[in-house]
Amino acid sequence: MPEDLTDDDIRQWVNLAGRVKEKATDTALAGPKKVTESALVLEHASEVLVRKMAMFQQVTSEDVSVSENVKTQIRRDFLAAGRDLDRCLRSFVLTAQAALDDDGSRQG
Repeated sequence: MPEDLTDDDIRQWVNLAGRVKEKATDTALAGPKKVTESALVLEHASEVLVRKMAMFQQVTSEDVSVSENVKTQIRRDFLAAGRDLDRCLRSFVLTAQAALDDDGSRQG
């Protein structure tokens, strides 16, 4: 994990989160309920990651005085948000694949 994040890094992630939101909205409108729910959870996780990333950038900048305990907690929150986004993405992919594989012929 980089110890310093630039404003450009944050902008790129904000743009990525915006694209995730667009695609999640498209998917939510077109997909079955389970895919919709998974897409919206993924969208939320991407937004949370961006917020945690921005907080991490703020507390690690040289012109901010924050205790090491606070920095450590914010770093942990940032890392946890990254893991959560990864988990949500994997869940979304599996849910979407299952929906695409289900041609309506299965009883269940």
